[in-house]
Amino acid sequence: MLSTPVATADVKPTPSPTSKSSFANLREQYEIAIQDFRLQVKLREQERRQIRQIFILAVMGANKTAKMALRMSTTPEAKTVIIATQKKAVALAVTVRDSAIQEMGPEPIKPIKPIKPEALKAKVKTKSSKPSPSP
Repeated sequence: MLSTPVATADVKPTPSPTSKSSFANLREQYEIAIQDFRLQVKLREQERRQIRQIFILAVMGANKTAKMALRMSTTPEAKTVIIATQKKAVALAVTVRDSAIQEMGPEPIKPIKPIKPEALKAKVKTKSSKPSPSP
């Protein structure tokens, strides 16, 4: 004969946390999450500053090179080529900057602050039973 295993449940019921201790846990988790959020925002801003600095240096370099080349050029065709090259260099810097910002990923999401159970009850008030004045 085959015997089928019988599943048994744990007899000890786990005590459900009270609303105050539950709120305290939520509050602690929120504090940790908000610290992590602030750190992520700070690191993201540092990375954006570095990207911006690299971009500014690239544009300034392209403008300086073009300005020096324009001083030395004598023909209108040469000046046209220099300006076109400058515009291409700036466009490339914009593309590199934009792709670097895209690679950073989405901005961090701010955690939601927990609401005290008492505050929640206060917000869900019922209509008062005062009679409304009739016209």
